[in-house]
Amino acid sequence: YTGIIPKMAIRFVSFEQYREIFHSFSHPKNNTEPFTSTVTFFAGLASGLTEAILVVTPAEVCKIRMQSQYHSLLDPQQMKHRKYTNVVQTATTIVREEGLGALYKGVVPTMMRQGCNQAVNFSVYNWFKKMVLEYRGRKELDSWESLILGGVSGGMGPLVNNPLGEFIFLFVKFVQRESEELSMVAALLFYS
Repeated sequence: YTGIIPKMAIRFVSFEQYREIFHSFSHPKNNTEPFTSTVTFFAGLASGLTEAILVVTPAEVCKIRMQSQYHSLLDPQQMKHRKYTNVVQTATTIVREEGLGALYKGVVPTMMRQGCNQAVNFSVYNWFKKMVLEYRGRKELDSWESLILGGVSGGMGPLVNNPLGEFIFLFVKFVQRESEELSMVAALLFYS
């Protein structure tokens, strides 16, 4: 739970800030207009990028380092001598040994995933909220309605994201394979 609290705090606070900023750009003379779907989409995108940079990427790097240092068949006595013990200690060790940049390995794909995810989540939530409020003729959702809409919209981001993630993975593999083949051809041509 210690990783989810800062992530959610940054996500929602930055979303509200970006939404206000983008709204003031789109309605400079009249800030009383309701938020447009475009403003909501880009505020969600920006909040996803922000959480990817500030929390998600460093946390994932630490998580992967901690998980990959041992496997399930490791002798329990060897667990006492592991290099990484918790997230804070892992981050400190990585920065001390490799520099701050090591915490940001993989930041671009993480930004793409989180940005897309939050753009979809916030857009879907606000669209559903607008539909429910219009249908019921009210100005505010009940708590249970917010819970349901939050759950539904929270599932939409990954639904859109997973095919995008798979495409990126396949594209990277293709580029790596092509560059290896080109390297072999270049080696044959220039060094024969």
